[in-house]
Amino acid sequence: MHPNAPSDCAGKIVEAHTIQKSGPLRAIAKNGEVYSLRGAINRLVENHGQLIPQKRGIATVSTFPGFCGKHDNDFFGPIENGDFEINGTNCLLLHYRNVCSEFHAKTSMQFGDALLGAIDSGRDIFAQMDAQQFASDMNFGASLAQQELAADRAALGEIWKSGDFSKISFYFIEFERQLPFVTSFSATPKFSLSGIHIQDWSEEVLRKVSVSSVNLGGRSGLIFSSLDHDLMRGLARDLENRSVGTPSNLLRWVMANAENVAFEIEWWDRLADRRKRHLLDLAMIGLPFGGPDDELGAYMAAVEVLPPIGVARSFAF
Repeated sequence: MHPNAPSDCAGKIVEAHTIQKSGPLRAIAKNGEVYSLRGAINRLVENHGQLIPQKRGIATVSTFPGFCGKHDNDFFGPIENGDFEINGTNCLLLHYRNVCSEFHAKTSMQFGDALLGAIDSGRDIFAQMDAQQFASDMNFGASLAQQELAADRAALGEIWKSGDFSKISFYFIEFERQLPFVTSFSATPKFSLSGIHIQDWSEEVLRKVSVSSVNLGGRSGLIFSSLDHDLMRGLARDLENRSVGTPSNLLRWVMANAENVAFEIEWWDRLADRRKRHLLDLAMIGLPFGGPDDELGAYMAAVEVLPPIGVARSFAF
């Protein structure tokens, strides 16, 4: 998936980390482990239709097979080796890797017979028909998403080659201490952090944003980026509003948009059951069954899951 592939490819396809193992993941790990939501959708049947985080080692928690060994080392070396530097190239690399990961996930995504069986279980015939239609739509949507993500990957590759960052917008926020969660994803958000409608997934062209956790000397940072300048301006306004861009709201918004989220084990274990349930309900948004009927209403319930934490710095670029 390197912009120059297959030119100069060497070695086997390796498992590329979407969340940096040596930075954000290691910062929240206990004995090399975290709770991860990634892959929970594949365990819906065995978990009776519920998304349940699983304890995972940080070596495998956020990987996908996308690059040969040479390109993985050379291409992502600037963001994997040494301290992370906030600049256009490094933030573009995070965005590019998120898009590649999402492309791989969409390629692999299908709501098959086992999951449809779980959807049908205990439901009346009309509910089964609705859920099955939703699952069919999700499969169709995944196919369309592959095309859009392939176009985004090509556009990001051209930016990387040219060094012209005028076609992409970034926003960086750093908190005064480590947050108990890390994430990395590319998504098509339905609403902003403040609850403003962005889009429906039925729209012909979807607006996308990439979000990545970074660790900066024991402090948590989040990098937002998008090829859609207007979308980024709206998200930046929310993030700059300190009553909206709080760690609690950020985590809830991340849960509503991403599967690739990892939690500090002790923090998750201490979290009250109703707060866990709220976060996992938000994670069900967009799935064909079990999610909240009023998705925006569930998000706007604003259950506090994290205490206030000061912002060390933030800026758009």
